[in-house]
Amino acid sequence: FVYGDAPSGEKNTLDECKAWLLDLISDGPVSSKEALQAGEEAGYNRDTVFDARASLLSENVIVNTKGTHHRGNKWALHDYQEESTESTESETL
Repeated sequence: FVYGDAPSGEKNTLDECKAWLLDLISDGPVSSKEALQAGEEAGYNRDTVFDARASLLSENVIVNTKGTHHRGNKWALHDYQEESTESTESETL
């Protein structure tokens, strides 16, 4: 008889929420309010959505468009931020 990891009793909600959040923002940036509302509709609570966001931020997959505490901040894919920065730089030159 060999002991293994105990089953958690629930699906890996954080990984599911991360995949859901990436899908949500794949069409463009969303505000935290929009993400939380959509998350609630999808069955994710506030803490799970913010934990998923924090994990994706630390993995450098998503970014804040204007800074964490800025009123107009949105969550976007990392590539979106790079594209908008590159277009701004090329327009400036």
